[in-house]
Amino acid sequence: MFAKEQMRNFFTKRGQETTIDLMAPFLLTNQEKGVYASLAETMGKPEAPLRQRLSRLRQRYGQLLREHVLGTISDERISMTNSGM
Repeated sequence: MFAKEQMRNFFTKRGQETTIDLMAPFLLTNQEKGVYASLAETMGKPEAPLRQRLSRLRQRYGQLLREHVLGTISDERISMTNSGM
């Protein structure tokens, strides 16, 4: 399962699909301050806690991506070992 799917499943299990749908575009990049204010208004949340939550989400997303890549590399090495390479 890819990192983005794992994040989506995490929020879906908690009934927060809208939250991840709104925050997903911000996982890979920082945005200008006005964009965060707009998102905070849309979500009905204060901007500062929203920025903090996005920061934590980015960290978790990065961790999931690293785990996925490491799993892919490990799987590839196992395949190469089993094929005699």
